[in-house]
Amino acid sequence: MPDSTDSTTFHVLNHGDVVIDALRGQHVGNELMASWAVRESQTVRSRSCGSPVTASVRNCALQSIQYLLKMLDLPADALFTAVTLFDLYCQHLPVDQCVRALPCVCCAIARLVKKNDDAAAGTIERHNWLHIASHMTTWLKKLGHDQVDAPTLKDIRREERAVLVAMDWQLSPPTIYSWLMAFCTRLDGLTQSEYTVCVQWVWGRGFPFATHLMPVVSFAEVAPRVLATGIFSLLLASAGLLELRDLRSELLGEDEWLQLFAQSQPLAIDPPRCALEEGRREQFANHFHDAIGCNAVAVKQYSHEAACALRKALASPQPQTGKATH
Repeated sequence: MPDSTDSTTFHVLNHGDVVIDALRGQHVGNELMASWAVRESQTVRSRSCGSPVTASVRNCALQSIQYLLKMLDLPADALFTAVTLFDLYCQHLPVDQCVRALPCVCCAIARLVKKNDDAAAGTIERHNWLHIASHMTTWLKKLGHDQVDAPTLKDIRREERAVLVAMDWQLSPPTIYSWLMAFCTRLDGLTQSEYTVCVQWVWGRGFPFATHLMPVVSFAEVAPRVLATGIFSLLLASAGLLELRDLRSELLGEDEWLQLFAQSQPLAIDPPRCALEEGRREQFANHFHDAIGCNAVAVKQYSHEAACALRKALASPQPQTGKATH
């Protein structure tokens, strides 16, 4: 969970108007980042305790949503939006109601994401939503959920309205994808593109890492900003721009941290070392903290949470995923 004292720490103390304007021009200004952080912290504070659905039911929902988004020809980042909406919406529903209405909820969320992506999406009604929902109902019954309802089109449209109201009509919640994109863009701007090659490498690795986390982490339980910050930090250490030891939580010994890092990185052989000379390390670290809006204590906490989640994800079977574009 994000630290409430750390939710609006994006600042401009060390940057001139040119840099500030450049960040705003790339739609990653400090005001937007602070707004995202506040929205996320409010959502996390209002959540109920625990996930309302079992892992098998959530996996069924995620695979159904992924199929629906491909059917609607939506880009890869739309999956992060849909899954985040699913987790945030379902956290407030009673367990039985959530499972019973799952086909209806998944169809409603897919339709809303499509409409939000393309306001003129008139072709959305050409698809046989009842047939799709029926298949999902059958799947859930095979998992032992006999009380699942087969929805009508009227039910699906009613569920759309319920999602809109629950989300306060905000259908573009901050996601791991949007946070990672913003962090990469901000860091590249704050360093005046001095490390563009490394930042592009971080983004290229960060997208599949984020995708792997979706099946194993509910975004109603761990905020996307937490995971994105942790992934970003770990990959910058792998790129030789941060010291790995500076990301170690006080909860872990040095050997424990190195073992966790190795288990969370599929291609890790040896612990990475910072390639920057001493004089540039502090300067880069300052830009890094400005880019993510977190202090050193929060970075350690988030790196630990992300590493644990990545280790869990790497030990789980992974679905087919799309490719990111930058």
